[in-house]
Amino acid sequence: MASENTLIALAQLDGLIRDPQSRQQFHEDPYATLQNAGAELGDVPSAVWQALTAMTLEELGAIANLGVALVEAGLLDGDLAWQFVV
Repeated sequence: MASENTLIALAQLDGLIRDPQSRQQFHEDPYATLQNAGAELGDVPSAVWQALTAMTLEELGAIANLGVALVEAGLLDGDLAWQFVV
């Protein structure tokens, strides 16, 4: 189970990626954007960080669109980023 700090950091990343302006900022300078959002890099699982920072701006947009679609379909809990509802 993820720690509370990890869930908070992932929620911050989710919000950053869903917003077009902060998504652009994240793509250009991911570490500073994460820090400005109030999250700590140490709270983000390294595999997640590596995957997100390796993505193109278009790929980040696709991830954001998928997250919105899954929330709207009731398949994700919108309060906990990327957490499936069971």
